Amino acid sequence: MSGPAALSGSEQGSTDRGEQASAPRSQPTLLQLFLAFARVGGLSFGGGTASQLLLRKELVWRNGWLDEREYQRLWQLSKLSLGINQIAQVIIFGRRFAGWRGIPVALCGFLLPSVTVTIGMTAVLVAVIGNRFVEDALRLIIPLTGGMTMGIALQMWGPELPSPSVRKWLWLLGQGCIVLICSLLVGVVRAPVPLVMASAILAGVILLPA
Repeated sequence: MSGPAALSGSEQGSTDRGEQASAPRSQPTLLQLFLAFARVGGLSFGGGTASQLLLRKELVWRNGWLDEREYQRLWQLSKLSLGINQIAQVIIFGRRFAGWRGIPVALCGFLLPSVTVTIGMTAVLVAVIGNRFVEDALRLIIPLTGGMTMGIALQMWGPELPSPSVRKWLWLLGQGCIVLICSLLVGVVRAPVPLVMASAILAGVILLPA
């Protein structure tokens, strides 16, 4: 009796875990979607780098509407669009969460606060632009933005320490080299970004097979 009962309980536990793993993620209402993107738009000081960090925080870490894998996939899709990639990313997220209605909601939430903050900060900056202390403080923005960019690049790369295998460590080293070379080509050599992206994709296919 104990054997079949234990087996039945084990099967039930496996079924429960499977149901939990396959359970759909909660979907936001239009108001929740607007507020989430409004928080991103209102706090995105530093441009696209800061926006990426806040988008991941809102959509993945805080609300759990996306997992890391799907966030990465949608972010990569936005890079294939023409124009401003950040706007394309917001459109893709809005469409993913609430269909066509989610697109204007996400865009309004993302753009209205940032436009308002930008206008206000521009007015203040025009009033104090000649101040020496303000100019000294603004010089710190460049290294700050650079550090944030490197942090976001590391998050997007998402390296995982491999098992103790020479092949796995070489594979991770190859990824790191591609990241470094692409950073130098874009940031130092000023190579065209589409050309660098196409070259990186080709190198990943040839040199880093799964």
